[in-house]
Amino acid sequence: MSTGCAKHYLRSLGPLPPPSLRRAHDVRYLVLCAQCGSPTDSRHAVPLDGQHYHGRCFIARFGLRALQALPRAACAGLQLADIGLPAARALLRSHAARRNP
Repeated sequence: MSTGCAKHYLRSLGPLPPPSLRRAHDVRYLVLCAQCGSPTDSRHAVPLDGQHYHGRCFIARFGLRALQALPRAACAGLQLADIGLPAARALLRSHAARRNP
C-alpha cells in the first residue's frame, strides 16, 4: 500500500471519539438525545423525565432559566464546551446564589 492510500484511509475513518468514549465498556453509557437524536454520554447529559439531552439541546428546547432551575446534581456532568461560556457563568451564578442566600 502506498502512502497516498494510507492517508486517504485515515481521513475516511473520521475523527476519534471523545476521550470519555474511547474504551469499549463505555458504550453502555450511550443514550440518544431527546432533542437532536444523536448519541450522547449519559454521564454528561441533562436528565429530565427519563430522557437525556445535550446541554446545548436542553437550552435550545427549554431555555437557560429551565437549566438554572434544575438541581445541582442534574447539572454536575455538564461540560463547558457543551453549553458555552455565557451559559456556564449564568449556571454557576444561579447555583451559588441558591447556596448562599
